[in-house]
Amino acid sequence: MDKTNSSEVGRLACFGLKTILFESKSSVVITAIGVSIFNTILAFTATFGNGLMIFVLATKRSLKSPSNLLICSLCVTDFIVGLIVQPLHVVSRVYEIRGIHLCKVKLTYAYFAFLCSGASFLNVTLISMDRCYAVCRPFLYEANVTTKKYSVAVAVMWASWSALTLLPFVGVISTNSYNLVLFLALIACIVAIFICYGCIYVVAKRLRNAVAPPACVGSDKERKTVVKRANEQQKTNTVAILITILILCYAPNVTCGLLESVLGFSLDLAYVAWHWTGLLVFANSSFNPLLYCIRSSDIRRVVYREINRRTGLLSQNVGSTVT
Repeated sequence: MDKTNSSEVGRLACFGLKTILFESKSSVVITAIGVSIFNTILAFTATFGNGLMIFVLATKRSLKSPSNLLICSLCVTDFIVGLIVQPLHVVSRVYEIRGIHLCKVKLTYAYFAFLCSGASFLNVTLISMDRCYAVCRPFLYEANVTTKKYSVAVAVMWASWSALTLLPFVGVISTNSYNLVLFLALIACIVAIFICYGCIYVVAKRLRNAVAPPACVGSDKERKTVVKRANEQQKTNTVAILITILILCYAPNVTCGLLESVLGFSLDLAYVAWHWTGLLVFANSSFNPLLYCIRSSDIRRVVYREINRRTGLLSQNVGSTVT
């Protein structure tokens, strides 16, 4: 733990991390207090919402599918944000405005923040590839895709990214080199996502022109095929909305980082703008569970039933305790 009463803006090394030392300007104090209050609220909603999603996706048989396994992996990322990253962010900000810099807290926060940022985009890329395969090659998708295969893919993704994120913290590569790797990985993910959805758009357009509405289709098999395609398209549209929200939430924060690297250090840019735009990144973890429930009637029905059952049990327990 390092304490400073410096009246000038400077930097302090913490295992390769750059800690900003600042004078207690009003803009800094307001930012620290404001983002701490909002992050405290969002930490609860992210933890509760994603914890509930993980529970229903992992335990309810009706929701167990390869594509939902990928959604569950993304929920794990958002759950870690709410449970670990946001509380550590609040602790850092509270001590920071008192001129106290907790290196171990910053170190743990930075590791999980980097881990979750990359994992979010990697998970969304896997989900996009799944949607592309399901829409563009439906018969191969049904024959080849299994939960076991997706479990291996998710495990490899988490293990490899966790190890890569650890490298700058054990001195294998510099923080600047890792930031470059993270930035290039984000660009690669966005490019892959756009390619997947470009392919989906082409196929969806062709199907709209070729396939008749369900009421006009003759056999039961044809009707089931059309309905199944409609369900897959619904899932694909949901993922498209999820990706759009993710990119919109990250774009301002990434822009601040790029501006700082180009224009140089500025307190307003490096602290005030960075933390307020970072709040939008954290908020994304709370948005996703709402999106799943709004867009998927199956998930919404199971979640509503589970909440009803839990609150009903709680009411019964409270009632029996009182009597």
